[in-house]
Amino acid sequence: MHELDKEYKIGNSNIRPGHINWIGFWTLYKKEVLRFFIVWIQTLLSPVITSLLFLVEVTLAIIAAACTRSIFIAIIAVTAFSFFISIEIVNFFYVITFAFLGSFILGAVGFITGLWAEKFDHMASITNFLIVPLSFLSGTFYSIERLPNILQKISLINPFFYIIDGFRAGFIGTSDGSLKVGIIYLLILSFLTWFIAYYLFKKGYKIKT
Repeated sequence: MHELDKEYKIGNSNIRPGHINWIGFWTLYKKEVLRFFIVWIQTLLSPVITSLLFLVEVTLAIIAAACTRSIFIAIIAVTAFSFFISIEIVNFFYVITFAFLGSFILGAVGFITGLWAEKFDHMASITNFLIVPLSFLSGTFYSIERLPNILQKISLINPFFYIIDGFRAGFIGTSDGSLKVGIIYLLILSFLTWFIAYYLFKKGYKIKT
């Protein structure tokens, strides 16, 4: 009998040299799959969470850095102005809360703009045609109560109104709108702007390698 025609008995099956042991293959496959599902947290969930955390840590880190820079600028500005005028903070909670929420939203918008813009003019257009108009129409230099009803309703949609109104309430103790509504509105907007930034970064929108 030729050497290749010989059969060898392994376990309860006869195996011919050069042929695949399908029973052994299936046994090993089943064992590894079962082991895979037994430790599914490490094998399935862990890689997904690690990838998501990386993207979340990157977007939040950049936005948090923008918040830190904004808050430092605010502290320096308030300190400098205090040498020339009398500044009294009535409510630190409102000052800190609205300063953080405002800087977080603007940081997220800056992140999105950085992904979208292809040149400096694009970034300047966001500032000139979005940020500046919204800030001037937010009641910074006037009370929205002096505006017609329709303009008052439009102002209540403007996030800059709540940012400035809450920040101002922390210093002088009065506000034109509801501070609770402002906090809730800005929290929702903070999450939405961050999520858009996260989604675009996750998709690699306009990111060059």
